[in-house]
Amino acid sequence: MSFANSIPSIIPSSSTLTSPIITTCENINETSSPYKQDNQQQQQNNLNQTRSSGTSPTSVGTPKENSGTGKQPPSKSYCILTPCSNSHPFEERRTLDKLFACWLLIKNQSTEDDVFVSIDSIFNLCGSKICILAQLCRGDGAWFVAEDQTARIKLDLTEATYEPGIYFEGGIFVFEGICSLTTLKVEKVSLPKLTGINSEENTSQRQDVRFSRRRDPNDRICIFSDLLLDNDKVLKAFYRILDGFSSNPPNIFVLCGRFLSVQRAYGYTDQSITAFRHLANILSHFSTIYLNLHFILVPHQEDPPPLITFPCPLYPQVYKNVSKICQIYILLLTRVEKICRSAIHMPKDVQAEMIPKLFCDTMWSQRHLSPLPLFYNSIQPETDKLFHLWPEPDVLLLADKFKGFIEEETSQRRLTINPGPFLAENFEFQVYFPTLGRVDNSVFVLDDN
Repeated sequence: MSFANSIPSIIPSSSTLTSPIITTCENINETSSPYKQDNQQQQQNNLNQTRSSGTSPTSVGTPKENSGTGKQPPSKSYCILTPCSNSHPFEERRTLDKLFACWLLIKNQSTEDDVFVSIDSIFNLCGSKICILAQLCRGDGAWFVAEDQTARIKLDLTEATYEPGIYFEGGIFVFEGICSLTTLKVEKVSLPKLTGINSEENTSQRQDVRFSRRRDPNDRICIFSDLLLDNDKVLKAFYRILDGFSSNPPNIFVLCGRFLSVQRAYGYTDQSITAFRHLANILSHFSTIYLNLHFILVPHQEDPPPLITFPCPLYPQVYKNVSKICQIYILLLTRVEKICRSAIHMPKDVQAEMIPKLFCDTMWSQRHLSPLPLFYNSIQPETDKLFHLWPEPDVLLLADKFKGFIEEETSQRRLTINPGPFLAENFEFQVYFPTLGRVDNSVFVLDDN
């Protein structure tokens, strides 16, 4: 039984999931009593005639006409019964499947697993203070509901207090409050507190056997985001940066898209070829210096695909294990501002410099790189597992359009960095030292003279 069908409804709702039923008209009519009784009587009459005449009984049960009733047996044709108009769209099933996977992952890693109660068991706890781990969903009206894999219940958030974090529809949070028969009067909402961040068995830095060589404190990865190859200033600045690193080259250059500043409806293939030819010309000047160096190009979804046929396949939105000297996840989605816009609650006195910390705490607590529901996300459901933050990487790289930031590792999250657009104010990029677990912000100032 699927997770969506296993959720009984505690509160009345017009959004009960139904699935399309494909059956045959013959099977439908066989359950109707008039035709079934008449058909059985006709078969019995034919059987008696066969026995008295001594003919072969092969014609039993296949009369050409029901002469006793004048009814013709229906011809076998297929009928599709579509869902009712008050049902969820089919995408909601995929949302619930995603909820089940993330909810189970968070519950297994929670430090408060023994405290949580399931929603279907709260009827015996009316008037008591309970704690549940559930997804925050919007109900039919202006109120919200909490939903886990067993049931759902209406939430009263009028007097709720929120711990620091970004709370949005579709997120999995911890709700504490007094339970009644149909409503949970919430007193506190908080992010799930998870384990496993600093545990030895989950720390990839302590499993050097997976890497091809021993770690060196001088290992470095230079990270660029939004490297616009059709911009002359960007090309000049990138050339000067490569020239500056020529005396002591890093191990890897990670170049994240977007690679084109303007997306054109016509001529995008020629534009892309010209832009990457400029990059190849720059790299050819350092072919002997960077002979053993790795350049990793990570295209953005807004970059034109290298095909001239339609429909063009989309680029992946997340890349994992792209480096041999560390485990790194790269996410190429604009999620910081999108989650903030979708929030139902944020701290009232939040400042712009506080948003990266709130975002990282929230995303790591969800164990998902894009925790918004599917109607906010452009994620194919079959690829949703790629966005799970498990196993945990050494560093999470967000190639987001938000300004650059560095959020250090804590007991609840790994090192999370965002270099920001290369051509934001100056030419900004980041240098990551995998062995030391350190990230340096770097800025190059281009002298026009």
